[in-house]
Amino acid sequence: MLEQKRAITAYSSDHGHFVCPSAEEWDVAANLAETLTPLEDITLEMSRADSSASCIIPCVAVLKCLLESEGPNSRGIKTLRKTMLESLEVRFSKVKEAKEVVLACLLDPRYKERPLSPETLAQAKAWVTEEAQRNPPQADTIQAEIACEEEGDPKRQSGGGKGPQCSRQSV
Repeated sequence: MLEQKRAITAYSSDHGHFVCPSAEEWDVAANLAETLTPLEDITLEMSRADSSASCIIPCVAVLKCLLESEGPNSRGIKTLRKTMLESLEVRFSKVKEAKEVVLACLLDPRYKERPLSPETLAQAKAWVTEEAQRNPPQADTIQAEIACEEEGDPKRQSGGGKGPQCSRQSV
């Protein structure tokens, strides 16, 4: 609608079938569009086929920041922004308790620990430690790899992009 402001005003003055929005109403529409554009961008990003769970926490943080900010672009739509912020907080209130989402964000090199609160980061580190203790690396596999490296095994083969592999089988 904002792109057609000039055409709407011209049509209204020529034909007079409707009242053209006032300058204040155009400002409110512009503020609304400015508020909704990042929401649309994030929705499209999260709806992509190759989107990842690691994006959820950073996207919610950006939206919260946007909706909490006050300035000239919030004039006339403060109640809307407040309602949207409350809805966002209710809908995503438990996202920082979801182990898979938090770990995906923490392990994603684009985000790492930046969007996480100290409490969430501490919980994530506890989850990683718990997983590491529950699934330790196989000791005999590690010992076999060390033995191959120490012996300089001439029968080492390429492992399909995973680095050199020892020809000796681990027990």
